Amino acid sequence: MDLLHRLPQIIVISACITSIHNQCLDDSSCTCHCLNCSWYASCTSCAKGWNGTTANYCQRKNVAYKATVASSSTRDPDNLRSYGPENAVDEDTDTVAVTKSGKNPWLSVRLSEYLNVSRISVYLDIDYSETYEVFVTDSSLSSLPINDHLCETFDTTKKERVWKYVKCSNERVLTGNKIILRKKANQGRLIVYEIQIFKCSQGTYGPQCESVCRNCQDNRCNEDTGVCEVGCKSGWYGDKCDRECPSRCASYCDRYRGCTNCLDVGYSGPSCYQCTSNTYGRNCSQTCQNCLDCNHITGCQDCVAGFYGAECTLKCEQGCKTASCERYSGNCVDGCQDGYMGFNCAEPCKGNCATCNTTNLCSSCVSGKFGIQCENDCPESCGGNDRCDKNSGNCLECIPSRFGPHCTDVCSNNCLQPGACLRNGDCTNGCAAGWIGTRCDMQCSVQNCKKCIESSGHVSCEICNDGYFLDNTGGCQNCPSKCVSCKNDSICNQCIPGFKGSLCNEECNTNCIDGLCSIDGSCTYGCNNAKYGIGCGIECEDKCVHCFNRNNCTKCLPGFYGLYCTWKCKNTCYNCTEYDVCENCKAGFYGRSCSNLCHNRCETCESADRCSSCRKGWSGPLCKCSENCSPEACGNDGKCNGCKDSFYGDYCNVICPSRECQKCDQSSGNCTMCSKGFYGSNCEQKCSSTCVETACGMTGECLQGCKENFIGVMCAEKQQIVSASGFPVYIYAVLGIAVLFVLLIIALLIVLKRKLVEKKKLSQNGSNNLRVTEYRNENAVYANENIEHETNFCIENRKRSVHNQDSSLYNLRGSQALLNELDPNEEDDVEMPVQTESEYYNVQITRIPVGKLWEVIEKKRLNGELEKEYESIPNGLLEPCKEALKPQNRSRNRYKKMYPYDSTRVILETEEGTSDSDFINACYVNGFDESKEYIAAQGPFTPETVHDFWRMTWQQNCGKIIMLTNLIENGVVKCQQYWPDTEDFYGSFHVKMEKEEPSANYTIRTFRLTLNGITKFIKQFHFTAWPDKGVPRNVTSIVNFRNKVFNYDVKMKGPQIIHCSAGVGRTGTYMALDYLIQQGERQGGVDVINCVASMRHQRVHVVQTVEQYIFLHDALVDALTEGNRTVTAAEFPEYYSKLKQQSPSSKNTGLWDQFQLINRLSPALDEKCFQTARLVENKCKNRYDNILPSDNYRIFLSSSDTDYINAIQLPGFKNRNTFALTQMPLPNTVLDFWSLVLEQDVSTIVMMNSFIMDKKTGVYWPVDAEEVSFGSIVISLLETSKRNVSFDVLKFKVVNTKSNEERILKQFQCKFWPEEANVPENPYPMLEMIEEVNKWQCQVNNPTIVVHCMNGAKKSGLFCTVATIIERLRSAHEIGVLQTVVQMRSRRPQILASREQLKFCYEAVQAYLDMTNTYSNLI
Repeated sequence: MDLLHRLPQIIVISACITSIHNQCLDDSSCTCHCLNCSWYASCTSCAKGWNGTTANYCQRKNVAYKATVASSSTRDPDNLRSYGPENAVDEDTDTVAVTKSGKNPWLSVRLSEYLNVSRISVYLDIDYSETYEVFVTDSSLSSLPINDHLCETFDTTKKERVWKYVKCSNERVLTGNKIILRKKANQGRLIVYEIQIFKCSQGTYGPQCESVCRNCQDNRCNEDTGVCEVGCKSGWYGDKCDRECPSRCASYCDRYRGCTNCLDVGYSGPSCYQCTSNTYGRNCSQTCQNCLDCNHITGCQDCVAGFYGAECTLKCEQGCKTASCERYSGNCVDGCQDGYMGFNCAEPCKGNCATCNTTNLCSSCVSGKFGIQCENDCPESCGGNDRCDKNSGNCLECIPSRFGPHCTDVCSNNCLQPGACLRNGDCTNGCAAGWIGTRCDMQCSVQNCKKCIESSGHVSCEICNDGYFLDNTGGCQNCPSKCVSCKNDSICNQCIPGFKGSLCNEECNTNCIDGLCSIDGSCTYGCNNAKYGIGCGIECEDKCVHCFNRNNCTKCLPGFYGLYCTWKCKNTCYNCTEYDVCENCKAGFYGRSCSNLCHNRCETCESADRCSSCRKGWSGPLCKCSENCSPEACGNDGKCNGCKDSFYGDYCNVICPSRECQKCDQSSGNCTMCSKGFYGSNCEQKCSSTCVETACGMTGECLQGCKENFIGVMCAEKQQIVSASGFPVYIYAVLGIAVLFVLLIIALLIVLKRKLVEKKKLSQNGSNNLRVTEYRNENAVYANENIEHETNFCIENRKRSVHNQDSSLYNLRGSQALLNELDPNEEDDVEMPVQTESEYYNVQITRIPVGKLWEVIEKKRLNGELEKEYESIPNGLLEPCKEALKPQNRSRNRYKKMYPYDSTRVILETEEGTSDSDFINACYVNGFDESKEYIAAQGPFTPETVHDFWRMTWQQNCGKIIMLTNLIENGVVKCQQYWPDTEDFYGSFHVKMEKEEPSANYTIRTFRLTLNGITKFIKQFHFTAWPDKGVPRNVTSIVNFRNKVFNYDVKMKGPQIIHCSAGVGRTGTYMALDYLIQQGERQGGVDVINCVASMRHQRVHVVQTVEQYIFLHDALVDALTEGNRTVTAAEFPEYYSKLKQQSPSSKNTGLWDQFQLINRLSPALDEKCFQTARLVENKCKNRYDNILPSDNYRIFLSSSDTDYINAIQLPGFKNRNTFALTQMPLPNTVLDFWSLVLEQDVSTIVMMNSFIMDKKTGVYWPVDAEEVSFGSIVISLLETSKRNVSFDVLKFKVVNTKSNEERILKQFQCKFWPEEANVPENPYPMLEMIEEVNKWQCQVNNPTIVVHCMNGAKKSGLFCTVATIIERLRSAHEIGVLQTVVQMRSRRPQILASREQLKFCYEAVQAYLDMTNTYSNLI
C-alpha cells in the first residue's frame, strides 16, 4: 500500500531525470527537474543531480553526479562505511572517498561527454601547507596530466574541511571529459566528500541557470553570458537576441547592426530612429550643409548667413553688405558693401565711387574725391582722410590749425593752444595771455593783466599777474614789495619765504626751522634752538634740545633723558631712553646698556667681533687689517689681500725696498712700478739719459723712444754714419731685396687668386666636393696675427681659451653676441656686399684626418691657432639681402644685420586674395651630400611669424624641427612658443601635441599638423641645455642629441628646420657639427674652416663666436673618436666582449683604451671654479681639500646660516638634477645636510659608505634612540628593514619645528661594499638597491635623491653613474657608458677614477640584461 502511495512521486522523479539537451521550449518553458514536478504543485527543491533556481525548475545539472570515478588507491572499509571513490560523486556530503596514504594521491571523475570546464566545486579535508592541483584532461590520455591541463592549484594555512570553489586561473576554459584532483605530498591521503561540475541545460544561462534564451535560434546560448551561439529568431537582434526589430524596418534585422534599411524616409539606425546631426533622407544618407534648420526628411529649410541655393551650398557674393542673400536668387538682402553694385553685389563700382546704385551712379565717393561721378579732388586742407561733401566739395573735417568751408583759413596763434580752433575760427580753449575775443585777435591793453575781458568795446582786466592787485577801474596795481599776492595795497594774501605780517614787512622768528613761517607768524615746520610756542619764542628746559611745551621734551642733550631731560644716562651711554637702555654707546663700548668693552683695535663697535670704526693704524670690518691693506680688506687672520703703495708683506707692514719704488709685489717685495727715471727690481737703476723724457719700463727699455742720433731698446747705440744722400749705405741693399720680395708676392697672389676663384664658384653652387689638402703646420699663414686674451674666470672644457669679460669677442658670449633688437619702424643701415671673385682669399683650407683630430686640435689650442682661424674666416653679410630690407618685411626680422640672403632665402607660397607674405627669415643650407639639407631659421617671435613658421614647415614638407634655445633665458623671451600645450589653431593650421618625452638635456615632441583635412606628423627635438651665454657645459650632451636627431626616421623627407633665437650662432654650430660628423665618418677627415666659410655664404654669421668655434672642435673630437658610441641591448654582449680583448696595435685592452679616452674627453675644471669652497669660513666644511664643489654646479642653501655645503647636482638620464651628490656629513655640517634634504624636497637618501661612529663623522639619524634633534629639525625612526645582507632600509619622519614642515623619507644603507675595496664584489646587490630606490621614488614622486659616501665621489659617484646607465637602458633602449661617465666627470672630476670602476659599469649592464633577459626586447 505504501508503495502505491509513492508510485506517482517515483514516476515524477523519473521523468525529471532526463538528458540535458533540449530542456527549454520555444515558448520559454523548461523541463522540470524538481522533486515534485506537477501542474498543481510549485517546485520547492531540486532532484538529485540537478541544481539552480526552483523558479525555473532546476536547470543547473551536476554532470559529475554518478559519473565514472577512480583513485590512486582506496582506504580499506571499516565496519561502518566504505571509502570508495564513488562516494565523491553521489551528492551526499556524509559519504567520503579516501585514498590510502602514499605519494601524490589522486582521484579522477570521467564525464559522459566532452565539456568546456572553467569552474569545479570540491568539498574535502585540506591539510596544513599542502598543495592541491585540479586538472581537466582527456580520458584517452594514458599518462598523468601536464601543466597545459592544469586548471588551478590551492592550499591553506590551516587544516580544515571546506568547500573549495575552483576557478581556472587567468579565466581559462579547458576542454575535456576527465577531472583529476591531486594532492602534492611525499606521503599522505586524499579525503574528498563531493566533487561537482555544473552545466546549464540548453536554453538557459546565468549563475543559477535562471535565465532563458528566449529568442536564440534553437534556444542555444552561452551558459555564462547568454550570448546566442547560432543566431536569432526572426524579428530579433543583438548579442543575446534581446532587441526587437523595429516595425519600420524594410527588411530583416542584421544580428549585430539591427535594421540596415528603414521603411520611412528620414529614419535610420538599428531601431529606425529619426535622423539627427544634420542628416536627412533615406537611411539618413544625406548631409545638410550651411543650414539653419535641417528637416530629417526634406533637408535644408533655411541657410546660414553667407550661403544660398536649394541645398545652401552656394556662397553669397563678398560684396553683400551683411553677408546675407536671398535663398534661391542670391540677391543681397541688405544691399551692397561700399564699392559694389548689382542685385547680387558681384560687380565692383567704377571709377572713384565708394558706393553706387545698380546703374553705376555714384552715391558716395572714395576719400579725396567729390562730384556727380566723383571726378573732382577734395581741397588739400581737408582732414579725416581727405574727405569732403560729395556735392559741394566742402571739407567734412579740417587738418589741424585750419578752418573754413574748404579749410583754407588759418587758426590764430594767439589761442591758448596755438592753432587750435573750431570750424568757424573760434579758439577752442580760450586765449593766450594778453589776447581776447572769440578768435583771440584783440590784444589786452591793460598792463600786468593775466586775463582780460571785453564788454561793449571796453577792455578791462579780470585777473592780474602775481604781485599785482585789481583796482576799481579794472587796472592792475603793484602789491607791497614782499607780497606774492595781495588783496590791495595794505593787505597781503601770501608773503615771500621768511616774511610775515599784513604787509609782509616783518621777518620770521630766527628759531623757526629753516626760517620759514606763515603770514600770521606761526613757524611752518616747527621750532629749533630749544624753543617752542607759536612764534618759537619760549625756551625749553635746560637739557632739552627739542620740546612741544615746557612739560614735554622730545629730545635731550647727550647723556640725559626723561620728560624734562633732568635724569642722567649711564656713564658709558652717549644717549639713552632709560638709565641703562642706551641708543648709542660712547667710544669703546657696545651692548644694550653699553656695558661691554669693544676690542682694543675698535674705536666703536657693534659687537665683540664687528667694529664700526677702527683706531688709528687699523682698518677693515674686524679692525684686523693694517691701515696699509688695500682696499682695507684682509682675512680673519689679519693677512692683507693687497697692499697700498710702497708696502708689502702678509700684513703690509714692510716698506718697499727703495724710495723710488712706488709699488712692489706683496709676496717678494720686488718692485712693480718705479718713479719716473728709475727701473729694476728695486728701482735703484736710472733710466738712460738718451731716453725721451728719461722715461723707461721696468727692464730699462725706453717707453717714448730715443733722443736724436740714438737707437736700440735702451737707446744706448749711436746711429751709424749716413751716405752723402742722407741714407745709410745698407739701406739701398735692403730696398733692393724688398722690391724683389714684393714682386714675388704679387706673382704668388695672382696664382692664388685664380685658384680661389674656382673654389668660390664651387662654394656658391653648393658643391660638396670641397678643396681638401692634408693637414700641415699653418703658423706661417697666421704669422701676422697676435691675439692674446687674459683668462680670468672658470672654464670647464679642458684647456679651452676663455677670455676677459671686457674682450669684445666675449662680452656677449654665445648666441647673445652681436644681437641687437630691430625697430620695425627704423631703417637698418646695411652696407651691401661687393661681389668679388673671392671673399676669403686669405683662408688656408685644411683637412684634418680623424685619427689625428685630438692631437691636432690640442696643438692648435695651445698655440692660439683656433682663435686666429676664426678671425680669418669671412663674416657678416656676405651676400645681397634686398628682400629682407624692404619696408613690408621689416616686422618679420627681429635682429639688426641678421638677414637672409636673396640667393638662399626660403620663399613661401602665397594664396591669391590673402595678405600672406612670401618672406620669412630663413635660409637653405647645403648638407654634406645633399643640397638644401637644412633650413636655418630665426625663432618665431610674433603671432605673424608663428603662422609663417608653420606655413614653411607645411610647404617644405619638413619632418624634423631642431630647436636650440629655451623660450625664456635670463628673463628675456628668446622665442615665442609656437606649439600648443594640447591643441590650437595657428592661422589656418591646426596643431595638436600628440606626445611629449622629456629627458635631462632635451625634450622630444610629436605634433599632428592639419590643413584642409590633410594631416602631417612632425617631430620637434628641443635641446634645453644650451645656456643663454656660452656653450653647453659638456660636449657629450650635444653630440648625443645630434645622434638622436640623425638616427630618427620620419616620413616627410623635406629639409630639417634648425632654429635658435636669431638662427645663426647656435643654429650654425649645430649645422656645422652635423655636416662635419658625416664628413669625418665617410671621408676619414674634416675640414672645419671650409665648412664654416661655405655655410656663411648661405646664412649670415654661422658659428657666431670664437667660443662656439672652439666648442665645435671639441664636439668633433667627442663624436668622431673611436669607441664613443651607444649600443643596443642586442649589440652589447659582442661589444663588451671586444672591449675586454687586447688590441694588437696598442697591446692594451679596449677597456684600458676607453678609460684613457675618457680622461681625454673629460673637461678639466679650473681652480677658480672652487673659489667658494676654498673660502676660509668654508674650509672646515670639506672632508678633503681636493674634492670640492664647483661654483657652477654646487647646491646653494637658503635656510641655513650659510649658503655653502659640499654638494653638487648630478644629472640622470631624464632629469637634469636627479642626484644631490655629497660627502658623509662632518659633525659641524649635520644641520646643513638636513637643510639640503628639506630645501631640495628629498624623500630618498642613499648612504654608500660604511657606518662608523667617530669624532670625524656626523651621524645625522637616531642610532641609540628613537628620536634625535639638530636645531629646529627633529628626526624620528619609524622602522628598519634588512634586505638580505646587501643593504638596510630605515624609514624616518623629519619635522621642522620652525616651519611645521613634515616629511617621511627612507635611507638606504649600503652593506655590500667594503670600505677598502675599489668596487663591490659583484653588481647584483647594487642593481637590487637601485631597483628598490626607484620603487620608493615612484611612490613619493620627488625627483632628487641625496647620495653620499665618505668623500662624495668614489662610491656615491659609481652608484649615480650605474643608476643613470640603467635608466637610459630602460627608457631609451640604448647603452652609453662612456657618454654617461664623461657627463658625470664634467661635474666632479674624481668620479670613476679607475679602470676597475669603468669595468664594473659594464659588468652591471651585463648583469642587468641577464636578470631581465631583455636582449631581444630592447633592440
